[in-house]
Parts: sequence; structure tokens; C-alpha cells
Amino acid sequence: MIRLDTLKFEIPQDAILGVDEGKTYKTTQVDCQDGSILNFQQFKADALPIGVSSIKTKEGGSWHLTLSAKVLLDDYLDGIHINSLEKALAHLSPCLEVDLDALWDANPKVHRFDTTSNIPLASLDAANHKAVMDALLISTSNSFFDAKYHGGKRQCGIVIQGRQEAQNRFIAYAKHLELARPKNKAFLDACINSSRLRMEASKQVRIEVNHSNHKSIKQRLNIANIGLREVLTSTSLVNYDYLLKVTNGGRQLTLFNDIQQAIQEQGQSFDGY
Repeated sequence: MIRLDTLKFEIPQDAILGVDEGKTYKTTQVDCQDGSILNFQQFKADALPIGVSSIKTKEGGSWHLTLSAKVLLDDYLDGIHINSLEKALAHLSPCLEVDLDALWDANPKVHRFDTTSNIPLASLDAANHKAVMDALLISTSNSFFDAKYHGGKRQCGIVIQGRQEAQNRFIAYAKHLELARPKNKAFLDACINSSRLRMEASKQVRIEVNHSNHKSIKQRLNIANIGLREVLTSTSLVNYDYLLKVTNGGRQLTLFNDIQQAIQEQGQSFDGY
């Protein structure tokens, strides 16, 4: 099942049941080329629910919504997916009331998102998060990608950045350290049991792949259209496939496994040849 964190998509006017106009402001822009007037409306920053970074529209068009899985509060790590979409949209109710059925039928365009995976640290047979990051750093053997440490001690992560036209990236890090940053205080305060959430995160390695190029989204998710329905119902193993790409099909990781097995079998007599 595809699980998402940051997600930007459109909500057509037909799927909007109500708007709290008092929490919005309107602006007008004049096109200097033809003199046409464009009217915009968006919600004030202090009116946005936790986990929502922007809700805005151009007059006559769809609303554009940008949110993260933090709208799910205690279920944040589970991500936004086909079964949690209703809860995510319900979190918008202080600003917008959305008809889920109408939204699903409209199948609005998705503009960008992050696919997420939470890998139990115990399943990786690693002593700690840093050991995983070190292994990922040296396993990146595809010349089209650059790998480097990311976030310092506060995040204990690694970022693998593509140098192709679609410069999307793969990030692995310790989510519990990122949650401890001051910017997440309001989010944690809103959770019912933030201690449980942070404890759960400490036992996992967080994997995220950013997707913002429409062509690459279609390829990675194996979908014909970038609609909300296609994205959330895709069965592609996006993060796994991306990792195979940056490690040249996993051959580099296989080499490490072979070396480790040789060390176990030959002990101190193993010289690497």
C-alpha cells in the first residue's frame, strides 16, 4: 500500500461542502501583458490546522491543498493512504468541509508527494540508526546519484540526490530525532500520546522518496494519469525500487553480504581476495 507524507493536490469546487470565509484573505493581481485581473483566495496561516501548510485557490478554479501526514496526529507514522484519507480530510473541517465521495469521483490532479516507509531497526540487524546510514552511504554505487549525511546529530540521516533532470531524492533518517526539533512542538502537544509516538519512531528507520516530476511519478507508480485515485491505489514498491536504482540493482549490497559471509566462514584468515 502506498503511504504518503507531504502531499499537494487539488480539490474541485464540486467537492467542497463548506468554506469558513472568515479565515481567508483575498488578493488581486493584474496581468501586465493583457491587463486581465486575477483574484486569489487563501486561508490565513494562523487558521490552518496542524499539518496543513497551505489552502488556496484562484477564482473559478480548484482549491490547492498542501498537507502532511501530521494531520493524522497520533497515527502520523502510518501515513496518508487510501484507508486514512477520510480522517486526513476531516482534519480540514475548521477551514474546509470536503465531500470524500465527490472528491474520489472527480479524481483530482496530484502535484507532488513523498512516499514513506518505516523499517523496524531490529529487522535490519543494525546496532543503531547510524550503522544503517553508514551502510547506505557506501552502498550508493550508481554514478547518477550523490549521497551525503543529512541533518547532523539532530536527525542522523542520509540523503541520496539524483543528478538527472528530475532531481528527486531518497532520504533515510531517525524520525524520533526529527520529531524532537522545536518546530514539531505544536504537533506533539496536539497528540494524545506523543511519548508512544516518539518511542515507536525510535525503533524504526524512516525512508522517504520525494516525487515532484510528473513524468517520473507515472513511471515509478506505474500509472497513466496523476490523479488522486491512481496514486493512492498504486501497488508499486516505490521506495524499494528507488533504493535498488541507487545501489545498481542491489549488486553492491549483495557484495557486502558476500564479504560478511566470508568473514564469518573464514574468520581472521579472510583477506578480502
